[in-house]
Amino acid sequence: MARLKSFIATLFLLTFASGLFAQSDLIITGCVDGPITGGIPKAVEFYVINDIPDLSIYGFGSANNGGGTDGEEFTFPSDAVTAGSFIYLATEAIEFNNFFGFAPTYTNGNAPNINGDDALELFKNGSVVDVFGDINLSGSGQPWYYLDGWVYRVDNTDPDGSTFVLANWTFSGINALDGETTNAGASTPFPIGTYTRAGAGDAAPAVSSTTPANSAVNVAIDGDISITFSEAVTASGSWFAISGSSSGAHSAVVSGGSTTFTLNPDVDFSNNETVTVTVYSASVTDNDTDDPPDNMNADYVFSFTTISVTSTYEIYEIQGNGLASPYAGTTVTTENNVVTAVGTDGFAMQTPDSRADGDPQTSDGIWVYTGSAPFVAVGDNVDVTGEVAEFFDLTEFSNSPSVSIVSSGNPLPTAAEFDAATPSPTAPQASTEFERFEGMLVHIASGTITSGNQRFSSDTVAEAYIVASANRPFREPGIEYPGQVSLPVWDGNPEVFELDPDRLSLPNAYLVGGSTFEATGVIGYEFGGYELWPTSLTVSNVPTMPGAVRDETANEITVGSLNLERLLSSEGIYTNRLDKFSQFIRLAMKAPDIVALQELGGQAELDALAAKILADDAGINYSTYYVGSNTASDIFIGYLVRSDLTVNSVEELGASETYTFSGSTDLLHDRPPLKVVVQLSGGKDLTILNVHLRSLNGIDDATDGPRVRYKRDRGATSVSNMVQNLQTSDPNINLIVLGDFNAFEFTDGYVDVLGQIIGDPADASEALIPGTEVVEPNLTNQVLSVAAANRYSYNYIGDAQVLDHVLTSTALNPYVTGLEYARGNSDVAEEYRNDGGASALYCSDHDGVVLFINQDQLIPVELTSFAASAGNGYIELTWTTASESENMGYHVYRSDSENGNYSVISSQIIAGQGNSATGASYSFQDYNITSGDTYFYKIADVSYNGQLTFHGPIGVTYTTTSVMDASSTLPTEIVLMQNYPNPFNPETTIRFGLPQAASVTLKIYDLLGSEVKTLANNQMHSAGYVTYKWDAHNNNGQLLNSGVYYVRLETEGFSATKKLVYLQ
Repeated sequence: MARLKSFIATLFLLTFASGLFAQSDLIITGCVDGPITGGIPKAVEFYVINDIPDLSIYGFGSANNGGGTDGEEFTFPSDAVTAGSFIYLATEAIEFNNFFGFAPTYTNGNAPNINGDDALELFKNGSVVDVFGDINLSGSGQPWYYLDGWVYRVDNTDPDGSTFVLANWTFSGINALDGETTNAGASTPFPIGTYTRAGAGDAAPAVSSTTPANSAVNVAIDGDISITFSEAVTASGSWFAISGSSSGAHSAVVSGGSTTFTLNPDVDFSNNETVTVTVYSASVTDNDTDDPPDNMNADYVFSFTTISVTSTYEIYEIQGNGLASPYAGTTVTTENNVVTAVGTDGFAMQTPDSRADGDPQTSDGIWVYTGSAPFVAVGDNVDVTGEVAEFFDLTEFSNSPSVSIVSSGNPLPTAAEFDAATPSPTAPQASTEFERFEGMLVHIASGTITSGNQRFSSDTVAEAYIVASANRPFREPGIEYPGQVSLPVWDGNPEVFELDPDRLSLPNAYLVGGSTFEATGVIGYEFGGYELWPTSLTVSNVPTMPGAVRDETANEITVGSLNLERLLSSEGIYTNRLDKFSQFIRLAMKAPDIVALQELGGQAELDALAAKILADDAGINYSTYYVGSNTASDIFIGYLVRSDLTVNSVEELGASETYTFSGSTDLLHDRPPLKVVVQLSGGKDLTILNVHLRSLNGIDDATDGPRVRYKRDRGATSVSNMVQNLQTSDPNINLIVLGDFNAFEFTDGYVDVLGQIIGDPADASEALIPGTEVVEPNLTNQVLSVAAANRYSYNYIGDAQVLDHVLTSTALNPYVTGLEYARGNSDVAEEYRNDGGASALYCSDHDGVVLFINQDQLIPVELTSFAASAGNGYIELTWTTASESENMGYHVYRSDSENGNYSVISSQIIAGQGNSATGASYSFQDYNITSGDTYFYKIADVSYNGQLTFHGPIGVTYTTTSVMDASSTLPTEIVLMQNYPNPFNPETTIRFGLPQAASVTLKIYDLLGSEVKTLANNQMHSAGYVTYKWDAHNNNGQLLNSGVYYVRLETEGFSATKKLVYLQ
């Protein structure tokens, strides 16, 4: 009976397994991340289990960097494929052919673009039927990591559905292919086409692929023919026939084997003929011993059409006005073009100015790939004949084109100018905005480097992001274009592209974000992005890195925050990273009294960091505070607190909170907020809540996006409840909420995390998931006190943005004396991570932030009143002080919203009383206003040592009901108001008043007194208030440099001048 049960169970399992197996007639059998620059060839191998009459029911996608599924990124064409054959999908054909000796079956620049840490998914009718790797986990450091190597399926294993089975795979180990030029010569070659299945019997040999492919057109008349079989075969006798419709039968010299054979026809084909190739099944037998079958099932016939004639075209005709060349795959000639740049593997050439077509939508330049150092020089006139290809979407001459030098020393074509308007900085940007300059010479007179160098395994000091203007790109509110209806939309900064310093002949350079540059070079396209390949590059205004915060004064306490970017003791460079963090915290952050940390490996790493800091400076002794209850996570949060401070309590909040989405309940806080209460001098407590909220990863994903957005909203709401509970328990609480919020200072269009926690939640017009009002009184985001140009802590593909914030309670606000970011991470090259601990640079991908607090509670200015009222064409601010201590004076700040960005509007400091026991009264008039608008104001008292203490805000609406409208109330005298904002970028408003109609001249001058811009020249204006805008461009339309300028108003015996400050 037991044997019968066992037999039945076994039979059931076999039947069940067979059912699973039958779900897919295609299986992933291997993938390779190649050793050639750029990690090519990148390819995936598939095996056909049973005949598939229509392959288009299958699709493929790669899941990158643990970000979850990207869905079906490539759908196979509707080809019929036979059982036992292999299919190869690669990102490109040239290097695949060079490495493996045959052409891939299909190419796609996106789906197989893998980097050794990416997972693979095979789809059938939209459902996953096979998988390699964990789609929700980056492979880096995992057992299935295959960087610069390969993975291959174990024989006799079947499709795994949607669950990755590690045991079903063999691995080369990382970097196994480094330095290899061909698979056949590799010490650990990719076992291409070797997968077999038990129980399937022998499959007949078949033709897997050919070059040229069946039905190919515009084939060169002198090309070889390549035939690849599904397995090793013996081809004997007259096993093939080649026949041209015009040229007749051809013999050929055969090379290669035993899987791929190359046929070199005896004579060239004729132009514009159909060539038919037949492989005779009876003459092709497999080399295995598992027979039958032994021969091919049937003859294999394919055909192609040769090029009509090798035609001569101009470059702009070859490029065309689209994203790809209309002549791709065709052999063409272009004559008498000028070499504009030379690299190690090719050169750029361009149509001379005299022959340019003048069409802004077609490029006059093109890249010529030679594979090795070309023999041409800049200024040579050359003729080129060769095949036009789209190499990863870069239009180029490829496959060893013929190059002839006609003459040398010729003038170069005029470079196209890139600036603030070109490439277009607005969305929607035309798909060909960069493509129309591909291969062309361009010049950037005043560009900005917007990031440090990226890092890749094949290029450790790689490209940096840039813009062609002085306007550094920042993240802005909203969902990235095209966004969603009725929600704020961010244009995505489409003007950002890349700079590859050493792509051509220049030495490599470590670049720093925020630097400015001038460059000339050609526009190229690599790895999915447009790049400037410079022939000349001058970098200036390089920020000092690391950039330290100011010293704290004797009566201040400092509180810092730093994301450690996965500081794990298991990392190979862990000790070096401790060195770097010690330097960064001590030298750039100036060793804050309290440091909130995120992305710690655990208590051991926290203790090791404190010990390293103490070893490097015996005067800095930190105690560590950590809970880390969520053991499902591998990164945590904690504190370093100076040992001379008293910590009254440490408590993790919300550790057991859950959320439910689509019927699944999970922990809400992957890293529960950690609260400490620290006792300050005078016995006052300072409460600090350290947070690290759910990341933005996947927020716009079609599948997982709804859950991510919901979790971010629930997490923010949870923290806002924590804040409100603390404020309710102690209305006078000195509270700081800080850390990595993984959110901007404004709504991202999906969820307004900061607004929810501050107490100013977004409504349905601002966020897909509106917030709920919880916090009262509101917290203050101290980041908004930082100048807009310095308001960032993180860099994402060239966009500066704030993820690390410091929020303070109403009771604490008067004692905040400043906030600064410590630089040296978000702006520098990633390769600094591997400098062996020699510097603090790039210890993390986040900059540090430090808040300064006057712990002795000395109030520089004791304010008794602060009011705003609408006047006759202006808003007047008045304030009165009871006493002043070491007070230099005041600046006035204005914003369009209570919690928005405040900009200084006072052109110079309003003098204070210094030290006064009786105080004084002050006033300020703001003339740059519009009827119907509401304005919010703050005043900042400035101490002798430069510390700012803010008061306010207060709001006032300037309407016709509050005073008579400016248009109906005339000024009593001619007046030129101070521009607003000042300093400004990119635009400022200049306003003046006339008591009667007058002819007006309004001009901008530089410091030398030279006129740079005429806004009005003897322009007649009626009596009233007049407004002009200026965008820092001169009379020639050129963007001016940062600096001090003067606006001068002249009219009928009156003149007045105001100072303007333009900051890039």
